[in-house]
Amino acid sequence: MLPSGWTDMKLGNFVALQRGYDLISQDRIVGNIPVIGCGGINGYHSEANAKSPGVALGRSGAGYGTAFYCPVDFWAHNTVLFVTDFKGNHPKFVYYFLDALDFSNYNSGGAQPSLNRNYIYPIDVVIPPIQEQIAIANLLSTWDRCIEKSERIILSNERKYFWLIHNLINNSCGDWEHLPIHEMFNTVSEKKNGNEELLSVTQEHGVIPRTMLMGRVMSPAGSTDAYKLIRKGDFAVSLRSFQGGIEYSQYQGIISPAYTVLRTKIKIHNAFYKYFFKSAIFIQKYLSIAVIGIRDGRQISIPDLMCVKLPYPPMDEQKRIAKTLNTACQEIDLLKKQAEAYRRQKRGLMQKLLTGQWRVKVDEKVEHGE
Repeated sequence: MLPSGWTDMKLGNFVALQRGYDLISQDRIVGNIPVIGCGGINGYHSEANAKSPGVALGRSGAGYGTAFYCPVDFWAHNTVLFVTDFKGNHPKFVYYFLDALDFSNYNSGGAQPSLNRNYIYPIDVVIPPIQEQIAIANLLSTWDRCIEKSERIILSNERKYFWLIHNLINNSCGDWEHLPIHEMFNTVSEKKNGNEELLSVTQEHGVIPRTMLMGRVMSPAGSTDAYKLIRKGDFAVSLRSFQGGIEYSQYQGIISPAYTVLRTKIKIHNAFYKYFFKSAIFIQKYLSIAVIGIRDGRQISIPDLMCVKLPYPPMDEQKRIAKTLNTACQEIDLLKKQAEAYRRQKRGLMQKLLTGQWRVKVDEKVEHGE
């Protein structure tokens, strides 16, 4: 049922779109005009080809179907479609509306997704009157400001965390006793544990159940008898993907045989080494000693790694540093969850407002539609 006062039309009657223009790197001239491509701003130029306020729509690549709003004049790259005529509609509303549309069935490019204005102009859309467009845009902009504020706070706290790492670990390493890894850890290879939970080793979250991963997860082909058992408190070392350090496991399960499992053999505070093994000083100074060149790139020599001498601070110092870093990480995790909750709530609100299920009065109060 058409919401009262809304108009049924084709997308081509709602806005006019045009493909952007290529701008190769050698043709870019230093300036302050943002260049908007399929992933948003990808640099700056001295000249604009689109007036503000502007809206661009990613037409290829990872930004396919994603809308971008620009409050200043900009250069629309050829990887976007940009609005040349809002046809009397509110630009910020147009941005939210296009961003909410699902263009997945309008690929005109085959294997490499590509958006063509002639393919999407016939899409049926239902559009509110201009005053309601403004009210909807104002309401959604309030949510955007909350999200942006949360992201700024997260960035500030992350900088604080790296400052703590530098001051608590990097600046103190030279003063601590050092022990070879083989005196601190054993390499273990317990196999044929097919009944254990299947785990994945990630650089962002450490060793976690595969069920926690986002998106499609490939299942092992055939038997998992060769997979290695890893226990809570163990560490996983990748022979090749070592750029992110050594990963800590908070779970028991089995991981790919491509990893080496380290298990403590002396008393340590595991949380301290969880942070140390992810620190820049460990990756750049300590871990690099065990890196060797091979035909296809670089990998870690486990025998060399086991001879690397690691800092072994007094136990009370390990606990103190781990507690401080734990608190900082918990604050960041809480802020990230809050920001994600804002994003979910905004997505839900957009679905209701942009379809007319919920109506917004000029005073911006949301009410249920008829």
